[in-house]
Amino acid sequence: MIDIKHLSITFDRVIFDDASITLSNNSITTIKGKSGTGKTTLLNQLGLACDYLMEGHSIDDPLTTRKEKIGYVHQESTLFNNMTIRENMEFAFLLSGQEYNETRMNDILCSMKIEHLLNQTPDHVSGGERQRAAIAFALMKDPSLLLLDEPTTYLDIAHQIEVMQIVDESTASLDSINCKLLIELLSDYIHTHPVCVLIATHDKRIIDYADDLYEIQNHKIVPIKKSMIEELETTSITRKPQ
Repeated sequence: MIDIKHLSITFDRVIFDDASITLSNNSITTIKGKSGTGKTTLLNQLGLACDYLMEGHSIDDPLTTRKEKIGYVHQESTLFNNMTIRENMEFAFLLSGQEYNETRMNDILCSMKIEHLLNQTPDHVSGGERQRAAIAFALMKDPSLLLLDEPTTYLDIAHQIEVMQIVDESTASLDSINCKLLIELLSDYIHTHPVCVLIATHDKRIIDYADDLYEIQNHKIVPIKKSMIEELETTSITRKPQ
């Protein structure tokens, strides 16, 4: 479990004021809020943009912690188009400082249903496949925390580009299928791996499938739906008091 408390962030205005959020292992948590309320800011903070206490101890090397324990998938896919899917995944091991493990790579690609795309480049696969490849890239480090920022935004835009037309009923249906597949594959993965997943999204299709839901309201993070999940392992991360 990841427990964030006393989160206060101010830029040119107040974003969070003594906010709190709890993420459970083996579950998918979503957070929604109006544009500009701080969804991406929250993900950046959880990505160790500031100091935290983990398991009661101060993190001496935040960069190493982020590199080894936190997977972050941004709105725009960060895969390298000049490299094959296999080469991208091999590079993911290199970035995380881990030794290349082909068995692990194949297991994750199979879990995301993209194992047949190893020799394809990201710009030659579908939008849904590319998004799942980006998630696989983040999972190669075996993270304790997986952050997804508006994952269906890229999926929908990519699909519109593929069909070269305005979204119609059939396109919307395919997007929904891709969205459902994405969340189902993530659910299957986290049931066998002690990882916390946080998705910042306004997409009701994702929210409906999630275990827990929070909403940003008046600079607070308000629980809307909480499931009862037995914790297999516990990790506590608490923001250091200012």
